[in-house]
Amino acid sequence: MSVPTVSAHAPTLPSHPKVSVLFITFNHAATVRQALDSALAQQTSFPFELLVGDDCSTDGTREIVAEYARAHPDRIRALLHPKNLGFFGKFNFLSVYREARAPYGILLEGDDYWTSPLKLQKQVDFLESRPDCSACFHDCYIQDGPELDRKRLYLAETVKRDLGLKDVIADMFPHTTSILFRRGVLGELPPWFNELELTDLSLVSLLAAQGTFGYLADAPMSVYRIAGGSWTSTSLVARTHRELKAFRTIGSHLGPVALEASKIQEHRRTFYLALGHEALGELSSAKEAFRQYLRGYLRYRTIPPVHVARLALKLHAPALFRLVRRLRGRPG
Repeated sequence: MSVPTVSAHAPTLPSHPKVSVLFITFNHAATVRQALDSALAQQTSFPFELLVGDDCSTDGTREIVAEYARAHPDRIRALLHPKNLGFFGKFNFLSVYREARAPYGILLEGDDYWTSPLKLQKQVDFLESRPDCSACFHDCYIQDGPELDRKRLYLAETVKRDLGLKDVIADMFPHTTSILFRRGVLGELPPWFNELELTDLSLVSLLAAQGTFGYLADAPMSVYRIAGGSWTSTSLVARTHRELKAFRTIGSHLGPVALEASKIQEHRRTFYLALGHEALGELSSAKEAFRQYLRGYLRYRTIPPVHVARLALKLHAPALFRLVRRLRGRPG
């Protein structure tokens, strides 16, 4: 599906940027300045461009983006869409991706931000020294309130220095704020990429299919902000359905390694689906999702047994579950 024409400012960007920052935003008025400032604060030995796609925001984000573009014509090009492109921001991403000119790309959304002014320089230096890598990444902080808690990290404590396709899809999806990638390895994006709502899963999987993901073990250099502070049960169910669709599509297009890795993620997501439906009181749907999970349990075992047992009790022996909680001094 093609992306509608967008309106854009006419800046004086560098003629040969090393990095294209693919910045997408929609109704991020409260946070977009911090995100833009964190990109503009980058200290590099090379030029970079900041391509900002605003998806027809209605809360003042559009005006803030235009203000920054006027103030920094040598860094920022603003793509101000005359109408919302929809599809969970995928078409907004495609609009900035297709305008990129640099050999390296990185995604930044208007509610996230970078914490190190040396982030781009460190990541470019890493990829310049590792031609076998299609991308590199680092850990990031998770923020779900007004203040940043630097103890909340996105990745597990132990991370392999080099991740292959199965590692990335099945076990260790880095957050997009942390990933710098070689744009040239992607070529023309396949049609199935444009049909998936979730840009992060499809982009990261495509990149992992083209080379190694190298890990920078420095301190975290970005922040993933959880919108609204948390996931609701309804949004968890909706997101999980989109993820299941994405992993099935990824597995069917990227070869046998991706297929097996995607099945692991599908198995994990069926458990999340059961959790979400149970929290919403949709017990029939929760039990069906849980049955699907159990059918693959002996092969994949993607969830710790204690959590599986807990959900089994909640769904099939709720009186016993409540009794156990009371004996442990917990409500309900």
